[in-house]
Amino acid sequence: MTCEELNCDVCHSEVKERWCGQCAAIPEKYKMFWKYPAFNPMQTLAMEIFDKGGRPSMIACAGTGTGKTVIMERAIIDHKLSGSKGKIVVLLPLKALATEKMRDWKEKFGLSVIEVTGDTREETGYGEKLNEKLMQSDVIVTSYEKFGIWTRSPDTYSFIMHVDLMMVDEVHSLGSVSRGGELDGTITRFLLMRSERAGKKSAVQVVLLSATFDNVDELKKFVNQFVENLHVVNLEFSPIKKHILPLRTYSGRGQNEVSLRNMLVEIAKDHAAGGILGLIYSRKGVEAVSRDLNGKFGANFSRAHNAGMAKPVRVKVEDEFRSAQVKCLVASPTIAMGLNLPGQSIAVIADFWDANLKKKKVIPKGDLYQIIGRAGRPPFYKDAYIYIAVDATLEGAYEREMEKSIVVKGRMLEVLDSIINTEVFRSPALIARDIFTWLERSFSYITNEIPIDEFKAIVKDEIKWLLENGFVQIDSEGRLYATKRGEACAKSGHRPKFVLHLLKTLYSAEFIKSESSDAWSDDDAIQLLVDIYENQYSSIQIKDLDKDCEKMMSFEWINDTNGHIDWRKTAPDFSFVKEIADDLKRTEQLFRWCGIPASAKESIFVTM
Repeated sequence: MTCEELNCDVCHSEVKERWCGQCAAIPEKYKMFWKYPAFNPMQTLAMEIFDKGGRPSMIACAGTGTGKTVIMERAIIDHKLSGSKGKIVVLLPLKALATEKMRDWKEKFGLSVIEVTGDTREETGYGEKLNEKLMQSDVIVTSYEKFGIWTRSPDTYSFIMHVDLMMVDEVHSLGSVSRGGELDGTITRFLLMRSERAGKKSAVQVVLLSATFDNVDELKKFVNQFVENLHVVNLEFSPIKKHILPLRTYSGRGQNEVSLRNMLVEIAKDHAAGGILGLIYSRKGVEAVSRDLNGKFGANFSRAHNAGMAKPVRVKVEDEFRSAQVKCLVASPTIAMGLNLPGQSIAVIADFWDANLKKKKVIPKGDLYQIIGRAGRPPFYKDAYIYIAVDATLEGAYEREMEKSIVVKGRMLEVLDSIINTEVFRSPALIARDIFTWLERSFSYITNEIPIDEFKAIVKDEIKWLLENGFVQIDSEGRLYATKRGEACAKSGHRPKFVLHLLKTLYSAEFIKSESSDAWSDDDAIQLLVDIYENQYSSIQIKDLDKDCEKMMSFEWINDTNGHIDWRKTAPDFSFVKEIADDLKRTEQLFRWCGIPASAKESIFVTM
C-alpha cells in the first residue's frame, strides 16, 4: 500500500520515494497496541513472518530508530494470545531501558511485568524470595548480568526452566569488551539448559535485536543450534534523512568539553525547533557541559544524564526531556543503547580514554552508529542534524574506523576462567571433553575461527590455572568439581582472576590488618580501590566493585594525594555518591567467602 493509501506521513519525503509501497496497514486486532497508522518496511517483513504462526524465532537487524521494539511487542502479544503459561524474559543492556520497558508494557499489555535490576534489589530481594516473584510474573525485564547470575544457579532460580520466550535487545553487545564474553556464556548456557531439559530444539522462542551486525550469518549459525523456525530480518531502512556535518577536531586537555559545548551552542542557534542531545564519554564532562549551557541559556535549558544517577532522578530527567520541558540533554553514551529519548540534533565527542591502554581511542563504528541513531527518531523528527568532533591526533584513526564493516566477534575467551568455573560449579563431575563440547557451541567459538588444537590448548591452560589457584579440584578419574572459592565466584559472578587479584591487593595493604576502623584514613581506602581498579581483570569485570571504583575515580579530588581527603565533605552533590557506599556493602558476601578477617571487612565498609 502507498503512503497516501495508508494516510501515513511518518517518513521523510526522500525516504517515501524509495520505500513507498512496502509498508502495511496495522490489522484491526492490533490497533489497541500501536497508535500509528502503518508498519514500516522493516516491521512489515517481521509481521509477515509472525502471521504464519509456529512461534518463529527471529534475528532483526535494522538501524536505530526503525521501530525494532515492535517486534518484541508482537512476540509478547502472540505469546499472550496463545494462552502459554511460560515466562517471557527480556534482556536489556541498561537499567534505565529496563525501567522504560516495564512502565510501557505493564500499561500496554495488561500483564504482570517485573523489572529486576540493581535499582530494584530492595523491593525484589534475591534467592528464593525473588524466584517466587519471578514465578508469579508474566514478563521479566532484566539486565544481561542479572539473568547471567540466575542461569548459574538454576536450582535456586527454578523459574528459568519455565521461560519459553527469550528476547535480547542490542545483541551486538556480544562483541563488547566489558560484557560480551559473559553475555555469550549466559545465552549459550541458558539455551543449552532448556534444550537439554526438553530433549529437543525450540524449547525456547528466541528474538534478538540489533542495529549494527554485519556478520548476521554467524549469529544465525549460533542460534540455529538451539531453535528451529529461525528467520532473519535484515534491512537498511531508516525513516529519516540524516544530515552529517563535516568532522571537527579539537586539541588540548579538557578541550573535548569545550568542543561539545560549542557544537551544542551552534545547534541551539541553527536548529532550534527540536530537542538537542550532546554525548561525551565523561561523567565529569557531562555535568560540566550541562552546567555551562544553563549558564548561557537559562537554568532549564539543559539536564545532565548518566547511568549512575539514582532511578527517581534519572526518570525525572528523561521525562522532562521527552515532554520538552528542557531543550537539551547532555549524557554519557549509555543513552545510545536504546532509550527512547529523541532529539532532532546531536553532537558527539567521538573518542574516549582507554584506561587499560592509557590513551585515547576512537569510538568503534558500531557504537557511533548507535549514538547518532538517537537523532531524528520518528515520529518526532524527519530530519536529523549530526555534529561529530574528535581529538585532532585521532582524525586519521577516525576515518579508518568509519571505513570498516561492523563485524561482531565473541569475547568469551577473554573471560574463559569465569565461564569454565561456572560450568564446573553448575554441572559437577564434568570432564575436560564436556567443557570443550560446551564451548564449541558458543558464539565466540563460531566467530573467532580458532583451530581446534589451539582452542583445546587454551581451554586446558585455563583449567590448569583454576586447579592451581584453588577454584576447581579434580578426582582420580579426571572429573572436575568446584571448591568453596570456585562456588563463591560462580554465585557472585566475579571472575576468578579478579578475585585472586583482589585477595593479593587486600593482603598487601598493611592498614587493612588494623583491628580498629578509626585507624583507616580515607586516603587508605581510596588508594586501595585505585589499586584494585587499575588491573586488567577489573577492567573487564562486570560486577559492582569495578563500577564503584570507576565512579569514585571519575572525580578530580580522588587524585589529590596531598594531605587528608575528606571525600564525604568535598564530593560533588551527585546522587550516586551514596550508591557507592551501598554497593560496597554488597561485596561483603564476597569478602566473607574469600576469608577476609571480620575486623578488616567491617572497617572498609564503615570507612566508605
